[in-house]
Amino acid sequence: MHSSQRYAAVVVSLVVVGYVTVAALQILVWNPLAAVPGMTLGQIRHSMEEANEALHLAPVIIVLGLGVVLTTVLVTWMVRAGGAAVHVVLLGLALVACGAPAYILASFNAGMSLADAFAISGGDVAPWGGVLLQFRGVAFLAFWLVLLWRAGMRRARRRGVRA
Repeated sequence: MHSSQRYAAVVVSLVVVGYVTVAALQILVWNPLAAVPGMTLGQIRHSMEEANEALHLAPVIIVLGLGVVLTTVLVTWMVRAGGAAVHVVLLGLALVACGAPAYILASFNAGMSLADAFAISGGDVAPWGGVLLQFRGVAFLAFWLVLLWRAGMRRARRRGVRA
């Protein structure tokens, strides 16, 4: 394994774990606190239980954890197969770009439970959900920019060979 592959694999893994961590905190801590101002997280959970609702940890961990497992498996496979560092980076950008659907799926149950327990909107109130979506958008754009850059480099090399 080349050091550039190893570095790319570590960076991709850390970025995905960071994204998942922020998503989990947004869903389970920051958004409930922002949605029900003036109450502690413990009070929010207690009020939700009294309303036969709950902030279930399992769906959040399972959905978001699948992203970490998928990243680990794909990055490991790609590095062992000798994939170039740029391909590892492209994989990471693609996985982060797919973070929005995972975030929405992971947050659905918690949002509905908050909405039902407190008669509020189940959408994001804390700003970090929007930050995650913007980060995903940047990853999506970067993915395509890297692909275009690689295509331009290939074209330039072919022109240089023909000249």
